[in-house]
Amino acid sequence: MPPAHLKTRLKQALLAVYNPLVHRLRHYGGWAMVFLTRRWTPCEICGRNGPKRFLQAAVSKELVAMWGLSDDEARWLRQKESMICPWCASKLRGRRLGTVFLRCVGSKADSIEAYQKSEDVGSKTVLILNRVDGLSERLAGLEGVVQSEFIDGAVPGQVVAGQRHEDAQALTFADHSFDVVISSETLEHIPNLDKALDEISRVLRPGGVHIFTIPLKPGTARTEPRMRFDENGCMVDCLLPRLHHPGGSWGWPVVTEFGDDLPQYFDARGWAVEVDGGDGELTNAGVSQFICPVFVTGKMGLN
Repeated sequence: MPPAHLKTRLKQALLAVYNPLVHRLRHYGGWAMVFLTRRWTPCEICGRNGPKRFLQAAVSKELVAMWGLSDDEARWLRQKESMICPWCASKLRGRRLGTVFLRCVGSKADSIEAYQKSEDVGSKTVLILNRVDGLSERLAGLEGVVQSEFIDGAVPGQVVAGQRHEDAQALTFADHSFDVVISSETLEHIPNLDKALDEISRVLRPGGVHIFTIPLKPGTARTEPRMRFDENGCMVDCLLPRLHHPGGSWGWPVVTEFGDDLPQYFDARGWAVEVDGGDGELTNAGVSQFICPVFVTGKMGLN
C-alpha cells in the first residue's frame, strides 16, 4: 500500500486533470444544447447568426434575495446579463448599447463589426468608461476610441497592465474631447454621481451624448441614495440591506438606486434624456418595465 503522502499527491494530480476537464465538458455540452434548441438570431456586435445562451448563474441567488426580486424579475435581470453570443461573447446589454451607439453616430451599419469596416470609422471620438463584453473588443484600436476602466488604487490616466484607469469623478481628458461617452452598469457605483455627470458633460463636445445602461429594479418609483459617504470617506447606509453588484454581499457597492423617475432625475440636472426600451423611443416614466433600457443623455445648452 503506498504511503499517505503519495496517495495525497496522486489525488491532487488526478484532480488537477479531472476538474478542468469536467468544467470544459460541461461548458461545451451546455453550448451544444443551446445550438440545438435555441433560435438563431443576428448579433448586433459581430454580425454573425447564432443562438444566444441564457445563464442562470449570471446573477447570484444572493443578490436576487437581497434585492427582493420575484422569479420573473430575476429572469429578466439574468437575460440582460447573459443571452451570450457564441462568437463574440457579447451579452444582451452590450448588444443593446451597440445598436443605440450605431443610431447615435448616424451609421447605417447593422453591426459593430460592419461599422469597423465602414467609412464612418474615425468620424466620431468615443470614450468607453468601462469594459463592455464584445463591444469593447470590436471598438478597440479604432481611431478616436479611448477605452478605460476603474482600477482601485491607480492614478487617473495611469495605464496598468495595458488598461487605462479613469475615475468618472475626475476625468483626465480636455474639455470637449468626445462625441460619445459609453458606460454600462457603472453610474450606480459612483460615490458622487453629480460630480461624475459634470465631468462627462465637460468632456463631451457640443451635441455629444452619453449612452448608458444601469440596473433597475422593477417597481422602484424614485431614484435615491442607498448610501452616502461622510467627511472621512466612510460609507453610511441610507437604505438596507447594503447591496453589492454582482454578488449581493460582494462586488462593487451600490451607491445610487435608480427608479422609474430617472428621466426626471436627469432633467432636473440639466440633461435631456431619451430612453430606448428596445421597441422604439420613449420619453415617459416606467423605464424599469423593460428588460434592458438604454439611456441617451445630452447636456442641455450644449447642442
